Amino acid sequence: MAVAREVHEESGVRVKIEGMRYIASQPWPFPQSLMVGFIAEAEEKQASLPEFVDDVVPVGSYGVHLLAENLSLPAIAVDMKELEDARWVHRSRLKAVLENKQTHGGGPFSVPGRHAIANHLMQEWTKHKNGTESEWAGDTVPYVDIDEGVFKYVLIQVNDDMGNKKLIVRGDKSMAYHSDIFKHTRQVLMTLGLQAEVLGGGRISHDVAERSIHVYGFSQAYGRANHAVTATLLRQWFPFHAVSFSWDGY
Repeated sequence: MAVAREVHEESGVRVKIEGMRYIASQPWPFPQSLMVGFIAEAEEKQASLPEFVDDVVPVGSYGVHLLAENLSLPAIAVDMKELEDARWVHRSRLKAVLENKQTHGGGPFSVPGRHAIANHLMQEWTKHKNGTESEWAGDTVPYVDIDEGVFKYVLIQVNDDMGNKKLIVRGDKSMAYHSDIFKHTRQVLMTLGLQAEVLGGGRISHDVAERSIHVYGFSQAYGRANHAVTATLLRQWFPFHAVSFSWDGY
């Protein structure tokens, strides 16, 4: 109960008591004090899906679930007297940071050293999978790989022969056409034994200095991607950016 109370008081997020797991402890630099680390699941909020334009390319039940899951994340209200910052970070993004993998314009994102209890909590959480998940080649494929500036992008569904799937966003300003981006990505995925299906495209404006990303437009070759889903993936990968989308423009 004490853990749930402290999390709510300092972050504004309510967590479920059931399923809470103790991970580790560490001395606190005050006399006779101890830090304890737990992993818990947040209580979801009620949310409704945004309205899509008529010509958006369908993303299937997987894409809708991804969007609904993100919208159900409770709002964070940080107690600045206790915490400097708090925000939601996707498991795959945190894993990439822990493995020192670079991303285009990801912004400053550092983690405590390996002896810190916070590092142990992060490592433990990124290794955890629920009962329905299994290891597959798609785990090595980043959800997002985009450029800086203004460029075309495609939303792609990746899957294997066992029914595993995920959605990824790819954008490269050196490639003039949406089809170039998709063909290049598909070739990379084929080397991993994976299949790719393009689910539309559009454009992205990525301002690294301002930490902002805007998704808009459509692809003449593949149609208009579901920018709401694309924005969700981008928010997961760029937790320090302001991400927006519009159905307008080309």
